[in-house]
Amino acid sequence: MKKVIQIVLIAGVMLFECASSAYAIGSIGGSNNQANQQHILGNGEIIHKPLVLTKYNIVSVSKGIIVNINSSQDQKNEIIAESNIANLVQITIKAEKLTISVKSNSSIYPTKPIIVNLNAENLSNLQAQNSATINVKSPVKT
Repeated sequence: MKKVIQIVLIAGVMLFECASSAYAIGSIGGSNNQANQQHILGNGEIIHKPLVLTKYNIVSVSKGIIVNINSSQDQKNEIIAESNIANLVQITIKAEKLTISVKSNSSIYPTKPIIVNLNAENLSNLQAQNSATINVKSPVKT
């Protein structure tokens, strides 16, 4: 009886370990109900991608992105990120709200910070979610 219990217990542990490993591999590889999700590891090659933006007075950022805001009329806005990740940073403006996030169905694993540098004169609200950071480098009119 003891040997049967030991065999069942060992088989249960092995089954659990196999299932756990398969889940972890599936999470990285994109299966496990994530067939359409991109998993991108940063390649370490930093690029500066210029942004052309229309009028906004609210900034909302998420997913660990760092936003630096300067008070300036200068229209030099940019994304600084790894070359294989920069195009996955999504910038949208609706009703004068600038939203900065990672494209849906994308899981990114940057090896360097994702930085968005903005120049803005008048802002009414700043919103940071999911480990995002907003740094205001110089006074901005509100």
